Amino acid sequence: MIRNGALAVVAGLFGMLAYFTGSAGEAHNDVIWSVDRLSGETLGYFGGNGRLAGQLHFPNAIGIDTHGNIFVGEVDTAKRIQKFAPVMAGGG
Repeated sequence: MIRNGALAVVAGLFGMLAYFTGSAGEAHNDVIWSVDRLSGETLGYFGGNGRLAGQLHFPNAIGIDTHGNIFVGEVDTAKRIQKFAPVMAGGG
């Protein structure tokens, strides 16, 4: 966990990708950011505020298994863990 002032930024690593929740200056952005570990380039994000499947409400933990599945834990009133499976680009 990386601390930036009062904001806790939770990170997970898988291969050459890094996943983060939170960002400097934003205490509640409810998305997971995907970042290239070598270049630091932001590749995209997923989530968004809400309590439906695929939406996030106060994400505070990230876990990644050996298959690339991303598990996101939420606190406050959401109190759940969601699993996000990797989708390969290009339909290959």
